[in-house]
Amino acid sequence: MSRPTTSALSPAKTALSRGFLVSDDELDWRRTAACASLPAHRVFVRTMPEASDALRACNECPIRAECEAIVDPAHSWFDGVCGGRLYRNGRAVTLTTDATGATDATGATEVTAA
Repeated sequence: MSRPTTSALSPAKTALSRGFLVSDDELDWRRTAACASLPAHRVFVRTMPEASDALRACNECPIRAECEAIVDPAHSWFDGVCGGRLYRNGRAVTLTTDATGATDATGATEVTAA
């Protein structure tokens, strides 16, 4: 019997499969997350263009604060979208703007997560 690839799993199931959670029962409150129906490859991303779907979901999410508190990006070196922010190596990513006002979505600058 083959195990499903993480890209085919929801973010919550991916977290479970990676050992972040002890049991399926711990997922109960996370099932209400706006990103629960997104595939993992839309949540565990490293660039702003890839993160757009998950960030849009976060804007409507009822459990944003809980998500960020549980994932604790700064201490877990998290890569992906959590609590309405994109994280890379546990640090919040912000967009850079050049002198012309153009935004660089792929060359984001990392800042210390709050």
